[in-house]
Amino acid sequence: MGKDIRDPAYATLDQLMAVRERVSAVEGDIKEIKATLKQMDKRIDDINRRLESVETELKAELKGLCKKIDSNFKWVLGFWLSTIALIISTMIPVALKILGVI
Repeated sequence: MGKDIRDPAYATLDQLMAVRERVSAVEGDIKEIKATLKQMDKRIDDINRRLESVETELKAELKGLCKKIDSNFKWVLGFWLSTIALIISTMIPVALKILGVI
């Protein structure tokens, strides 16, 4: 009984070599992709380190700014209260003179 060339189980040497070449090419592509992914991982790790350092710097700067705001708020509140006290102390004699007490 002879082999049928149209039978899918039957492959010529040329077909097997073509398949091997294709598989080899795909394997090469996979190696290149893996190398590229490793480079991307390194770059992403570097970017993450930089972002963490910037985040630390920003947090420190923000703490400093909050302290300045707190300090300035105390000064503004003090000036505001002293101004109100000055206005009231100025109005009391005026009101007493209008009422005829002085």
